[in-house]
Amino acid sequence: LMEQGIGFDGSAVGLKSVKAGDMELVPDLATGTLDPYWEAPTLSFISRTLEADTHTIFANDPRNIAIMAEAALRQSGIADLSLWGPEFEFYIFDRVSYDNGVNHASYRLDSAEADWNSATGGHGHYIPLHGGYHAIPPKDQLFNLRNEMTQRLKAMGVPVKYHHHEVGGPGQSEIETPMMGLLAAGDATMLVKYVTKMTAHQHGKTVTFMPKPLHGEAGSGMHFHQHL
Repeated sequence: LMEQGIGFDGSAVGLKSVKAGDMELVPDLATGTLDPYWEAPTLSFISRTLEADTHTIFANDPRNIAIMAEAALRQSGIADLSLWGPEFEFYIFDRVSYDNGVNHASYRLDSAEADWNSATGGHGHYIPLHGGYHAIPPKDQLFNLRNEMTQRLKAMGVPVKYHHHEVGGPGQSEIETPMMGLLAAGDATMLVKYVTKMTAHQHGKTVTFMPKPLHGEAGSGMHFHQHL
């Protein structure tokens, strides 16, 4: 398994056509980490994608493209190192509902932090639209959840620079990593999306990286710090 990989249908995930969709995943052992969300002890790996017949690396494998890009950078003489520091912005919602039929369409998102809940009564510490940047508790009601996310990321080998509430009032958060190599930053991106969504799900909440989930409110981008 570690040397030959395991087969999968590349056409089912949009990598190849149905006529010749056989591909293989070979785990990169350097990315192995204990998955904190499985009840049974489970190792999780990020893998390389190979052609099933020739066992060559798939031309569009994103990790291989990153490796080749760094090699081309060194060969060009422009720089010998490419460092990336992504800022991951996302929304955390308490409830998500949507309903689409032939004669109707609707969706609804809700956050306990949102000031649209102020009329229902309660603690009174709500965050207005555009007012969430670096909000502190008790207005920031997500600090413990974000801290749990970052602790799990660090246990899985992903360094974290800091986390904080973002501009979007109802539930927007940010986790930032320090500068890393291109391949490491790409791998970290996969893990950040997995860990944030799974941790929120365990708490009955949902995380989305959609660029604009709320009309008229701050969107979520992915701001990169870059250094050559």
